[in-house]
Amino acid sequence: MKTIDSATELKIESKAPLSHTQAHTLSLLYLPVIGKDAFALYMLFHGLIERSTLKSPSYTHAFIYDMLSIRPESFINARKTLEAVGLIETYIKDDSYLIECYMPLSADAFIKDSPFAPYLYKAIGEDRYKDLVMHFKITKTRHSDLTCKSAAFSDVFPPVKPTPITRSQYVEPVSGKINVNSDLDLDLVLEGIPSSLLHAKGRTQNVKDKLASMAYIYNYDEEALQDTIKKSLTSEGTIDFKRLTRYAQDHYQTTRGPIKKKTDNASLAYFKEVHPRTLLEDLTGQKVPAADLKVIDRLTTDTDMPLEVINVMIAYVLKELDQQFPVYNYFEKIVAEWKRLGIAKAEDAINHVEKRLRKKREPKKSYRGYNKKSQPIDTSVGWFKDYLKEGKE
Repeated sequence: MKTIDSATELKIESKAPLSHTQAHTLSLLYLPVIGKDAFALYMLFHGLIERSTLKSPSYTHAFIYDMLSIRPESFINARKTLEAVGLIETYIKDDSYLIECYMPLSADAFIKDSPFAPYLYKAIGEDRYKDLVMHFKITKTRHSDLTCKSAAFSDVFPPVKPTPITRSQYVEPVSGKINVNSDLDLDLVLEGIPSSLLHAKGRTQNVKDKLASMAYIYNYDEEALQDTIKKSLTSEGTIDFKRLTRYAQDHYQTTRGPIKKKTDNASLAYFKEVHPRTLLEDLTGQKVPAADLKVIDRLTTDTDMPLEVINVMIAYVLKELDQQFPVYNYFEKIVAEWKRLGIAKAEDAINHVEKRLRKKREPKKSYRGYNKKSQPIDTSVGWFKDYLKEGKE
């Protein structure tokens, strides 16, 4: 294995400091999966980051080796493990390294949605797995016999002039609003639910936007959506969207209709106009399984990425994974990278993907800086047009 020279420098950055809860998740859930070397390396990275800047000074790799008492080969293996589970990204420029740390998944996401839980189960066995999971189990208080008396924001704070949007390294870029073109009359849907069951805070525009997206994803009409909302109401007069999603998946399994025939969709306009669910149906030529719809649902509601960018992401991932649709956490890593790069439009996403594909096609240089068999590189990848046309042949 090729190792890194001990004198080579590296710096470490993070988006946020590691919380106590996240450290708890790392030590109980991640540790058995990634091993003690990777766990110690990740904790050392966070320990070296200065709290005020979330960046570290430059350190040599020799310093890291000495701190952990590990050999260079063990360091490489540990670093690759952290990269594989999405805890760090490694960058190199001019023979110096930058390590960017990411936060671990929540315990809920690790256990329910991630690909890591089976590896934890395999590593520690059934009894210890159940014991660890119980550490994170929460018993919720029943509110069915209580009356909510909390004041709304508007009851306490009068209207004021909005402040201008601040853009800096401390503020995430403002993402484009997710719009879903639908003939569904959400006002009619919500008017049919008594205000005693669904309070005003459950009828906001943000709630309507989420309902519009879910209605499209899971193929709802007004009557069916209204029935599902009623079954998903909480005692506080709001909608439990996790429960709504479960009902929506059951609804979709019984009502999904035939797939529309593809149109001439090999264009940028296609990515800008189509919904991710329709795009996935077009690309696979199949009805989308409920599990994949749940991933799309989370991408459109949890990430704040514009739909046109999500479309490019899905098409690219399907191409890279040979038509396999991965779990949400696979996309989450790409979302973090694309947000960091400021990708907010389909054009930006396509240019980024084409740049990566061109880089893959470049012939590798020899140690002397040239390749005897080097050939002209095709710089017009056109990957999305070629890929979308494959389904028509």
